[in-house]
Parts: sequence; structure tokens; C-alpha cells
Amino acid sequence: MTFGENLKSLREARGLTQAELGAAIGISGAHNGEVRIQHWEHNRQQPNIAQIIALKNTLQVTYDELLEP
Repeated sequence: MTFGENLKSLREARGLTQAELGAAIGISGAHNGEVRIQHWEHNRQQPNIAQIIALKNTLQVTYDELLEP
């Protein structure tokens, strides 16, 4: 499983849309958040360290659960 597939699985398990997750981690604008999350889920881009921390906290997982699927 890739990082993107894992992120999508974690997001869906919590009932969040891509836009909701983007907003929750501080990406401004619903469209911007949705596009950014979509790029991560399709492994086109990777989040920076601040975004990884925000994802970990928002999804309430450990770093291992987030980064090492």
C-alpha cells in the first residue's frame, strides 16, 4: 500500500471528504484543500512536515500508522 492509498483509507474511515480534511489541516479554500489531498492520495505530491503533523493530529493516528502503511 502506498502513502496515498493509506491516507485515503484513513480519511474515508473517519468519514471525511478531501475538502473537509484539507480544511481541517489548514489548507485554505475548499477547492485548494480538495486538490491538495487528491494529489497526495494519487501520489503526485507529498505533504511537507507541517502537513504531516497536521494529518497525524487530525486523523488521530501515530506517525507509523500514517507513514508506514
